[in-house]
Amino acid sequence: MAVGAFTFTSTWHADAAPAQVWRVLSDVARWPQWWPGVVAATVVRPGDGDHLGQRTVLTVRAPTGYLLRFGVELTDVSPGEFAHARVVGDLAGTGAWSLTADGEAVVMAIVWQVRARRRWMRLVSPLAERSFARAHAAVMAAGQRGLRSALARVHSDGP
Repeated sequence: MAVGAFTFTSTWHADAAPAQVWRVLSDVARWPQWWPGVVAATVVRPGDGDHLGQRTVLTVRAPTGYLLRFGVELTDVSPGEFAHARVVGDLAGTGAWSLTADGEAVVMAIVWQVRARRRWMRLVSPLAERSFARAHAAVMAAGQRGLRSALARVHSDGP
């Protein structure tokens, strides 16, 4: 694998239907309200009715304090099923989310295949690969907890 290249895989579980989860996930501008670590999410191009072509600039704070700023452009979307994205900025590569119904719940597989574009990250990545992986896992775990809370609020607010 190239220096500064990473594949991060996460699996999220939520007690909701894929369509409910999709509604929360597709409202990217609100991610900072429920996802600790995502400090800013700005939609710079809305895309079509399914969000295809949507461009969002995300700023994420790692648990150790450093910030990453990167753009995410949705390149393939099937609402409630999957989204594929191109990533540019401090990270470059691809991201993919897939949602699968599991009875009354949903399972999401999330895969980021990215390379660090910031010089300091490339320089330290041979020594800090585990630290970067732990930071990513912590941000994603916080996201799963935040998503569950956001879905609980949606359920408690009624239909």
